Amino acid sequence: MICMFDNRFRIALVSAAVALSAVLVGFGGPASGATVQPPRTQVDCAETDPDQDLDGIPDLCDNCPTIPNPDRDPCACAFCGAEEITISFQSPLGKGSGVVGWVTLFETDIRGFNVVQIDNRGNRTQINDVIIPCLECTTGQDARYASIIPKHKSGRGIFVELIRLGGEAELFGPARRVR
Repeated sequence: MICMFDNRFRIALVSAAVALSAVLVGFGGPASGATVQPPRTQVDCAETDPDQDLDGIPDLCDNCPTIPNPDRDPCACAFCGAEEITISFQSPLGKGSGVVGWVTLFETDIRGFNVVQIDNRGNRTQINDVIIPCLECTTGQDARYASIIPKHKSGRGIFVELIRLGGEAELFGPARRVR
């Protein structure tokens, strides 16, 4: 069996008697300062190699060796949504406008994003005119986003709405004010 694995995961090979097993030891995403990911690497895996999560993918080729994910969905072992959602009122447009920023990891199954405001009654107002397209949805990599919003007094109630390919929407936030 030939498998592809993503080098964002550092894999330490541990020899135990005759068998080798892979242990996930970390993720080098944006939180650790990594911005450009190396290309995928091809590895030979035998169907008889250890598979500690019993998902049918040998540990050496498994992106989540301790969590069953036979479809190799990276979201099974890492957060797959918008995070680090911020709002700053230091916008190049001035006049009370702001910049909403966020980060994603493992962009899969994403159509795009909306910046929305949720008022204290729970009413949703979309701030952007058109959906903000996914930047890395064909690569599965992480991405940073920024969207200018019009005049906004407090920055309260600002969220990022992630739209999946199937149309489902997930809300992340609220945005945290930064200087």
